[in-house]
Amino acid sequence: MKNKHIIHLLPLLVIPVISSGCTKPGAEKINTSQTQIYVNNFKRGFGGDWLADYKTKFEAKFADVSFENGKKGVQVIISNSGAPADSRISNILSGRDEVYFTEQTSYFTLLQNDVVLDITSMMKEKLEGETRSIEDKMSEGQKNYLDYKGKYYAIPHYSGYFGLTYDADLFTKKKFYLAAEPTGTTLDGKFIRYDDDERSAGPDGVKGTYDDGLPATYAEFYDLCEYMIKKNCTPMIADGQNAGGYINLLVNQLAANNEGREQMELIYSCNGTMTNLGTVDANGNKTKLGPKTITPATGYEAYRMLGKYDAIKWYETCYNNKYFYSKIDSSGYSAGNAQNDFLRSSITGASDLNPVGMLSEGNWWVAEASTSFDKLSDTYGEEWKSANRNLQFMPLPKAEAGNGTNTIFDHLSALMFVKKNVAEWKLPLISEFVKFVNTDESLQSFSVITNTMKALDYEISEENLAKMTSFGKSLYNIQKTSEIVYPFNSSDYFQNNSTFYKYGNQYYSKIGGINNQYLATGIKNKATAEEYFTGMYEYYKMDWANRNL
Repeated sequence: MKNKHIIHLLPLLVIPVISSGCTKPGAEKINTSQTQIYVNNFKRGFGGDWLADYKTKFEAKFADVSFENGKKGVQVIISNSGAPADSRISNILSGRDEVYFTEQTSYFTLLQNDVVLDITSMMKEKLEGETRSIEDKMSEGQKNYLDYKGKYYAIPHYSGYFGLTYDADLFTKKKFYLAAEPTGTTLDGKFIRYDDDERSAGPDGVKGTYDDGLPATYAEFYDLCEYMIKKNCTPMIADGQNAGGYINLLVNQLAANNEGREQMELIYSCNGTMTNLGTVDANGNKTKLGPKTITPATGYEAYRMLGKYDAIKWYETCYNNKYFYSKIDSSGYSAGNAQNDFLRSSITGASDLNPVGMLSEGNWWVAEASTSFDKLSDTYGEEWKSANRNLQFMPLPKAEAGNGTNTIFDHLSALMFVKKNVAEWKLPLISEFVKFVNTDESLQSFSVITNTMKALDYEISEENLAKMTSFGKSLYNIQKTSEIVYPFNSSDYFQNNSTFYKYGNQYYSKIGGINNQYLATGIKNKATAEEYFTGMYEYYKMDWANRNL
């Protein structure tokens, strides 16, 4: 749905009093005059500064409030974790932590192990100073998923999706924007010659918006990559160490953008009519099938969605034409290496690479790379700080010109929940914390600090937008103008098969009798897009006997 506010961008645990001699290095000492709330944070890509900010503000808000006899004020004790909550399920009830911020976590695993608290009342109550509740800020898809038998046990946390970040400074310098009207038939003539030339309408099809001049179709994207090479630039760079999972994610984002939210959601509900199924021959000729009703018994049909073939073909084309930096094939080339090389490539003398136009990464990467930005600015000057770089998240092109609607695929399953056995007397404090961190003010603070978005509906004020980087503003634009696919469903079928639908399991293909889990591996080993797509249907049709129907 379009939005008018587009930013035009250039059990109670008994805790003993710990003496200073026994406190772990860096650990916060317990203040026995206050009431503690223990919070666990999955501290990876999005970091922990946003939670430290919540801690400071929450403690100040309730500094003079008593939640426990003989005590006044609140102390938020944060512990950071590098593992999803459902990987440590056996320790949740016995552990100290009470409130969890996590990702890559199966909601139904938490429910089935009976470790999560019913927080329905907290989610339905109007928030202080606002006209909406937490529930009101959720999409219908989120409500359908998290509403378990009329009750809520978790809240959406941050948004996590994959895609391409482009260096808008480089695009401006090299004139990498498509022209509204090509001049002649050459490659050069498809792009602007001067800064004030009118740009194409971009993926949204509307002139005068944030995506003007960006490729709307795969054909335009290939032209962009060829033009970058002609101008001695590397079109794209990607993590080689995690190429399997990361390329699957990138291709799935492209597939979602081709198919749209409603069709993609049928993969998880297995309940509805798919309208874009088909087969592809060895020459890439498509044969479209008629509309097909999908049920749990026939869910494998989803693996011949033609939008997925188009996305696979996009990757094959980009890989074979060397639009990706060559180290996409190197297992020793990490996400950090790719981020650093992308950032350094445009700095004269800082890299042996040609300037790189785009980075294949998730929306979390700028927050994750904060140290890299700091080191670059220390060495090369303030202009290379994150706040001063014009890096923007790109709305992805489609296989063919569409209706201008962008679709993003939020794969992280990031959730906030409270463990079930919190002491009864402590629930008022827990409730205040849950509501506090989901106010519009707190949601905006998260975005200002991380330059990313929470997975809820909220506006960011002009004042706060002014504090955000170009990258953060671009994410705000995309999230406010996109349909979002959440890879889950509330049906009994999905609950019984939720682990199968994790993103790492969605692009298997049987080629020459060999199962390939990752598209990047298959294409590297000379499989064609047609072979890979056909092999996907073969694999999942055979594998479907493993589903719990």
